[in-house]
Amino acid sequence: MRNKTYDNEIKIDTSLIPDYVRDSLAVATLDFVKGLKETPETNKMLEEKKKELGLQ
Repeated sequence: MRNKTYDNEIKIDTSLIPDYVRDSLAVATLDFVKGLKETPETNKMLEEKKKELGLQ
């Protein structure tokens, strides 16, 4: 069995990501979040979390 160590930090040099890839990822992320909000169960969970955090 190998002895593994894990670092909790991931470093990404975002300057190496082309603009078109960054923009596409941003659009996909936004579409995903919008889709989550349209699901009643997920929307309820998000609203409960907002209350818990005092964001309402």
